[in-house]
Formats: sequence, structure tokens, C-alpha cells
Amino acid sequence: MLTLDSLYNLPKAELHLHLEGAIPLPFLASLINRNSPDQTVTPAELESGYVFRNFGEFVSKWMWTVGQFQSETDFCELVRAVAGNLAKQNIVHAELFFSPFDYPPGGLKAERITEEVIKGAELAMKETGISVLFFADIVRNHGHETAVTRVERLIPFRNSIFIGIGLGGSETGYPNEGFIPAFDRAREAGFRVVAHSGETQGADYVESAINGLKAERIGHGVRCLEDLDVVKLLKNKQIPLEVCPVSNLKTGVISSIKDHPIRQLVDAGLLVTLNSDDPTYFSTNLNNEIRVMHEELGFSPEEILELLKNNFKASFLPEKEKEKWLSVIGRK
Repeated sequence: MLTLDSLYNLPKAELHLHLEGAIPLPFLASLINRNSPDQTVTPAELESGYVFRNFGEFVSKWMWTVGQFQSETDFCELVRAVAGNLAKQNIVHAELFFSPFDYPPGGLKAERITEEVIKGAELAMKETGISVLFFADIVRNHGHETAVTRVERLIPFRNSIFIGIGLGGSETGYPNEGFIPAFDRAREAGFRVVAHSGETQGADYVESAINGLKAERIGHGVRCLEDLDVVKLLKNKQIPLEVCPVSNLKTGVISSIKDHPIRQLVDAGLLVTLNSDDPTYFSTNLNNEIRVMHEELGFSPEEILELLKNNFKASFLPEKEKEKWLSVIGRK
């Protein structure tokens, strides 16, 4: 009989996870204490600060957190620390965003951050046995005017680990249409492309991510339900949605976990995956999302297993790797 415990113990994949948003609090405390030797903070003291009433407060806390990084080499160690946490959850494959442009001019260099992320991934895969792929988030808030330039700066680093370009940040005031040239350039250079859309803005953002950006997966996408034509588009193309229930609650996208539309998304025949987004910020992880799906949203273990299978199906793993893991979890 399939139980929550057996789901926790399954090998799993996660597809919507931000590297900086998964920073272990002990690692963050070590950064702060190193940078400010005259003060000492503990992980427990930091935890109380990760409470948000809306998406804007979340973004403010994000910028404070990334501001603790003083050296590009910190990112190599961060990747290793995050991978260690993922391995403890029996996650065998993860596809993560990192944000190399979230630093002021004259600060940390995007190119060096990217090099250190790749180095960290190489070490982490040897240390933990999990596989990791990375997407650089070019971030809406930095504007569309320099988006192509940002992509150009990262093209020399594309390899078997750093495979893609993503678009996150605040949707309000930063429509997808302005980023079409950057996504065109990314695809031309061989990058896979994904985009956060339909999280804080409506179904039109999902439609433009598909038809304009040509995104291969949609981050969140929960507001697609506001337009049945967009739902039909997602269903016909079987474009995966990277759904993150606890994140949507903590950033105010929904007012109660009971209001989360994941049941409607599944019932509509969409390819839904289950993810934790920024687990440190939202006091969650993939196993907790599984618990919430069962205890709060009424999904049976069998239904949750199908979502976990979708995580592998929607991944950018080679087909043989997908088939291997689907065979393993299908026997459980």
C-alpha cells in the first residue's frame, strides 16, 4: 500500500527550485558571521525573519539575502550545501535557477558566479550522486532593455550543466513581450528556455510565455484557469506547469492553502509537476509539499505519485534517464 512515508522515500526530481532561495540557514549564518565578525547570528534567529505578507516583501527579503554574498566563490559552496539537503530528501535530480545579475555594478560578476555554480555542481554531483542542471534567471526587474546583453554574456558558459535561461522576478510592470528578443537569442545559442508566468499576473502572461517566449515549461502558471483558451493551449501542447503550492500561499497569491487550484489544474488534464520554489523562505521542501498535498488538499498517495512521475517526464534529463527513474518509482 502506498503511503506518505513511501512517497518520501521514493527517488524524486524537482524542477522549480531557486539556488539562493534554497540556501541552508546554517550556511547563511556562516556568511553573515564571516562578513561581520563583530556580530554572531544563529540559524534559529534568521528563521524568524522569513515571513511575508505579499510578493513585494518576499522580493525585499530576497535582495537582503543575496546581499550577504561577498565573493563569487560563495556560490560554489552554496551549490554543494543545497545539493546535500536535496540528497537527504531522496531527490536524485534537480533543475535549479540561479540569479547572476542580482548584484550592483562593480559588485559580483555574473560570469564568475556562473563559473562557480558550474564548479559547485560538478563537485556536488560527485559528493551526493544526484544530478543537477542550472538555468540562469535574467530577472524581469532588471528590465528588458539589457536582457539580450545579459544572455550574450552567459552564452560562453553553456554546457551540459548550465543548460538554460529562465525569467523570474516581479511580473507586474514587466510583461513577457519585452523579453522575446532575449529568449530568441537564448534558443539560437542552444539554451533551453523556461519562464515564470501566471503567478501574480493573469492567464495572458501564460499565453505570451508560450506563444511569445516559446517557453518549454511554465513556472507556477496557476492563473491560467482564468482563461479556458489558455488552459486548452497548455493541454494541447502538454507544456508542463511547475506548481509550488506552499510558495503561492506564503507570497499571497492565494489566501488559504485550501484555495490552491492544483486540483483544478490536474482535473483539466494539464501536465502538473510539484515543487518547493524557495524552500528556506517558505519553511518547506519537496517532502513537505507532498504532505500538504495529502493532508491539506486531499490528494491520495496514488495521485501524488502521478505528479512525482510528471516531475521526471517534464525534466530535461535524457530520455533514457527519465525512463530509468520512471521504471524505478513505477514499481514502488
